[in-house]
Amino acid sequence: MIVERDAKNVHLESREFKCESIQKPSSDRIVLLFAGQMAWRGLEVLAEYTLPENAWYVRKSIQVKNLEGSPIRIKDMVVDRIFWPDSDSLAEPDNPLFLENQIFWGMEWPIADPVVDSKGFAFKHYPDFLIKSGESWTSKTMSFGVSEHGRIAEAFGRYILRIRANRVDFTTLYFDWLCHDNSGPLESEILANFSVLKKMKELYGLQFDIYNSDAGLVESLGTYFPQYKPIFDKRFPNGLQTIAEASADLGMKLGLWIGPDGFGDTPEEMEARKQQLVSWVRDYNVGLFKLDTVVSSISHENKYILEKKYQALADALSEIRVIRPDFVAINHRVNNSPYMLTMTDCILWKGEETYIDVHIANQDAWLFNRVCSVRRNLSTTFYDVPFRLFEDHGICFNSSVERWADDFVVQAFGRASVISPEMYGTFFFLKDDDYPRLARLIQLHKQSHEILKTSFLLEDGDIAHSSGTSAMLVLRNMTWEKIEKFVFLDNRIGLSIQKGTPLILRQRYPYERHLSRNGEYFKAGETVRMTLEPFEVKLIHVDSQGTDDPYIQGIGYEIIPRPDEKKFDVLLL
Repeated sequence: MIVERDAKNVHLESREFKCESIQKPSSDRIVLLFAGQMAWRGLEVLAEYTLPENAWYVRKSIQVKNLEGSPIRIKDMVVDRIFWPDSDSLAEPDNPLFLENQIFWGMEWPIADPVVDSKGFAFKHYPDFLIKSGESWTSKTMSFGVSEHGRIAEAFGRYILRIRANRVDFTTLYFDWLCHDNSGPLESEILANFSVLKKMKELYGLQFDIYNSDAGLVESLGTYFPQYKPIFDKRFPNGLQTIAEASADLGMKLGLWIGPDGFGDTPEEMEARKQQLVSWVRDYNVGLFKLDTVVSSISHENKYILEKKYQALADALSEIRVIRPDFVAINHRVNNSPYMLTMTDCILWKGEETYIDVHIANQDAWLFNRVCSVRRNLSTTFYDVPFRLFEDHGICFNSSVERWADDFVVQAFGRASVISPEMYGTFFFLKDDDYPRLARLIQLHKQSHEILKTSFLLEDGDIAHSSGTSAMLVLRNMTWEKIEKFVFLDNRIGLSIQKGTPLILRQRYPYERHLSRNGEYFKAGETVRMTLEPFEVKLIHVDSQGTDDPYIQGIGYEIIPRPDEKKFDVLLL
């Protein structure tokens, strides 16, 4: 590490320290204590190694203690170093580094700096942290993991999912982009949308978890809140208080579209930005930040200031999660490092936005404009691991709204990411009889959370989700011909129940229908033939335990939900 003391930078080597003890504070931790020698007496370095239970990786961090003497500043820190025979192959290494197809090694920090020199290979970060007498500082964490040969990407992916910041399974998100442009909304416009949502809640129980107001509410293109505040104050004379209270009355939290930076160059500016972020969450019913580089990227030519900016953002999000454990932070192209998932909840899937015929469009002759969105992949992997911590930008109500519900089913029940269901745009473009359908699909999704967490890829790009005793299947026919598909009622759709167990099968979309064979229940282990019309999407529910949700035999129907989930109307088709 490089430290500054008495206005001089000194490169401290391991020979300046002596190992005094090896401690084992718990079954999964070992701490090596190194005491400074000669001119560095009073300085202690503790190297902590953690091997979690049933883990395939070790994590290491360094704590520096200044027990006495003048303050020292930690400028650069190398937590660990490896010596590799073929160092020339590491000339432009990534973080993490994969070695021999069975080792991963990296620093849990999205802007870690790889260093290759005559001493080997290392990752470095730049804390520029002042340790006063009697104080201490802890480095970023390094990780070292192993796998069977050829499976190292999967091992790394599973490790990232263990250390991730996200602790939210699903969030029903609506954001109002395309109700306004980058100039932003007025308070009256947001309240007008709230009045519609209030009516829909009273009629059908329609409920979003988060209402995110996109560009131009508190920040806009290239402009952070301190500079944007005069515009904000004119549009929102009561600040966020009015819409915060109105959203809470509707059972929703607010989301804010903001930039990832705004931390300035000085400690005072960084602290002010941090406190602003925390205040929005603590005082104004905010439950989500969409961190978007349309405001600006988070950058600086000075590596020490850049690290402090990222650290300030990480500290703010960490403090916010103490206040609101279900808080969500969306990484909208801020940084593609997998280690961003230690700070934020998700990444933007494929970098795509879903404004039909604007950002996404049909490339071939298909029956509906929206087929380009409906036919997108239903599953994704992250370092060879099935992955839900992404935002697919949801479904857009602008442009052509035809078959919006197909798009919804594919997004919410197919990909079933952490941000689902997700919708945006001008939702009053929907027809009046679409609102109960929207409310019903959201309601059904909330009832299915335990099922939707685990996915099983089917043939033709279809997907099943299962809890072991129940399953949800999304089947698609994106062709011009009627087709048949076979559903296997076994472990291929995630069922782990005894063969012969009676099953209740229901089609949930495009309308409700009880499925049976000559009036008899299907059984686990059997095969069901499904017919799909051209460009049709079906949502099939398989259940072995029964449900309080009644069903009608012999005819298709729609459920018209009401505010009380136990009460509903039925429309026979």
